[in-house]
Amino acid sequence: MRVVYNLTTLIPQEDVFLTIGVFDGVHRGHQ
Repeated sequence: MRVVYNLTTLIPQEDVFLTIGVFDGVHRGHQ
């Protein structure tokens, strides 16, 4: 999650939420 938090300083919040959603989806997919 540290990478996502670091990205928050570079991209808009809306994109951050989308990115978190993608990471969450991928994480669940591997489980």
